[in-house]
Amino acid sequence: MTGVAVGAVPWRVLNQIACSPSTVTWEWLRSEKDSYRQTMPALHGNAVWQPSPSVKQIGACIPKMPTSQQQVTLSLKVATYNGLALNDEGVSGFSTSARTTRLDMQFHREQIALIGIQEARTMEGCRVSDNYKIYSSGFRQCGNSKNFGCELWQTLPFCTMPDGRKIGQHNCKITITGQDPKIMVVYFEGPLSLQVVVAHAPCVSA
Repeated sequence: MTGVAVGAVPWRVLNQIACSPSTVTWEWLRSEKDSYRQTMPALHGNAVWQPSPSVKQIGACIPKMPTSQQQVTLSLKVATYNGLALNDEGVSGFSTSARTTRLDMQFHREQIALIGIQEARTMEGCRVSDNYKIYSSGFRQCGNSKNFGCELWQTLPFCTMPDGRKIGQHNCKITITGQDPKIMVVYFEGPLSLQVVVAHAPCVSA
């Protein structure tokens, strides 16, 4: 057997290519669905695209819109309530339970605009009762029992401005900015900016 020299193998360079973080960063493209891969330029040999950030800058002048802020005093009645489960057994999905209906009547009779409820133990999502829009953070399943769960009840409209205008849901963009079974943060953006936090109060057993 006669050996024939073919030159040195550049192991260092090959190792650098194999360990390159750019290759690892874009490796997820290889496992994407065909419909997604078709949006990328075609490559041969099952290669992977490694896009680099663009250095192009677009010179655009965006005029700043004048904004004005003012502080106002408004009329708003709020309340807190420990629901101790508003999810009646036998009522599925987002159907309104009998307890929710009774509470709706009581809160509305007292003209309460916003109610923060703890221990609601209802499904995550949004539902409507006779007089309120209800936002739910969802409960925590612990074995066979449901625990925690925050809700925000918002009547329509929920406040009155000094000039007599009624502000309701149709006047505001409402965003859930944070939630888990023990806390929910709701942001109202419109004629007024309002952030509402519904949370479980500390107690020995919770």
